[in-house]
Amino acid sequence: MKKISALTWIVCGLALGILAAAYGFTQHYQPKTQHAADINAYADSLSAEAAKLNASAKKLERAHEMVREKEAEWNEIVQVKTPPENTVNLGVTPFQLTVESKKFHNKLQAAVNQQVKAGGVEVVQGPTVPVPTEDPNSIMASYYNYPAIGYPVVIFELGTVTVKGSYSQITENARSWKYMPNYLAVSGGLQISGTEPTLTGTYSLVLLGYLRGRDLPTRLQAAVAAPAAATSTAPRSAVPLGAITGPGG
Repeated sequence: MKKISALTWIVCGLALGILAAAYGFTQHYQPKTQHAADINAYADSLSAEAAKLNASAKKLERAHEMVREKEAEWNEIVQVKTPPENTVNLGVTPFQLTVESKKFHNKLQAAVNQQVKAGGVEVVQGPTVPVPTEDPNSIMASYYNYPAIGYPVVIFELGTVTVKGSYSQITENARSWKYMPNYLAVSGGLQISGTEPTLTGTYSLVLLGYLRGRDLPTRLQAAVAAPAAATSTAPRSAVPLGAITGPGG
């Protein structure tokens, strides 16, 4: 029998060692390393998703905060730019509402007549508030724009206003409408003609009034609920009917 040399045994030992190392790497070390990498990648993806959720939560909170800010702004407007509560009693019968509306018209016309004198001008042609219809079946729609708009509101184009005075008097008069209490009044298209010291100014005028009240009749409450339930698009700034029958906070 031929004797195996020592070198051969050394080479065989090295070969077996390499095979064992390769087996250990492919069967144990490499899979575990890849598994650890997969776990790390999954953890990174979870962290990324968590960051997205945090960002979304912050955006949502900011949106709610902006809504609250707008509601607060509207509440400030409500205090000075809406008629006093129950200026018109909408809780009466349709026929009685025609009577109440005439009273409201007279009060509003008196307020407009007072406002148009601002600045010390001479009034040549003042604004005229439209007279409400005497038809009890259409007065809510024609005069209070309800239910076309989701709450009772008067919107009047008051025509052309003509006043005389100095330049400063006329410009002050036109600007003064934005300070009219209880209503949102907007003047526009101011034109001044003539020669000093007495000039003539003309401008157009629009007035809007959200009506507040706690005594809405059942027919109005039902009319409000139906469109709201069907569309679900009422703005967050809308005030509950128990507080104000118009947009608010």
